[in-house]
Amino acid sequence: MLFSGKRREKTPDQPQEEKSLYPVVYVTNSLKEYQKELVKKEVASLLS
Repeated sequence: MLFSGKRREKTPDQPQEEKSLYPVVYVTNSLKEYQKELVKKEVASLLS
């Protein structure tokens, strides 16, 4: 066989870092603002 039956165990000595949702929140807010700008531009183009 190419792959042996050895299993690699994760080392419990390494503390797990707490992940932040800040990047996701930032992108979400940016997309909301962009959507608002697009709607305003679309309405303006329909009125003119």
